[in-house]
Amino acid sequence: MISYELALKLKEAGWTQENPEYVFDGQELEQSTLHEEVCENVSVFAAPLLEELIAACGEELQTLGRRESIDGTKYWAASKYELGSLDWEDIAPYEELKKGNSPEEAVANLWLKLNEK
Repeated sequence: MISYELALKLKEAGWTQENPEYVFDGQELEQSTLHEEVCENVSVFAAPLLEELIAACGEELQTLGRRESIDGTKYWAASKYELGSLDWEDIAPYEELKKGNSPEEAVANLWLKLNEK
């Protein structure tokens, strides 16, 4: 699952809030229900699943995989370039390679980049 902060960024960038499966109610992640009661002081917004994020990126998402940097740090990376087994950091323009601690986070960051205004 993505973090509260990343879900808020998605909402602010225009991620659909219609019929989400999971929502953040305040900073608590909850299963969405049809009978949701929302307090006026609490912001409720969608926490998309990986398959929703992938579908939203469409054909722009070409590569998603687990990588390891030179210093041994492991991360997930999403890119709009097909990179195969080549070194992603040498080939892909840095601003197009979106990283995260999970595949959801990496793809969400790519979606944000693709939908910048």
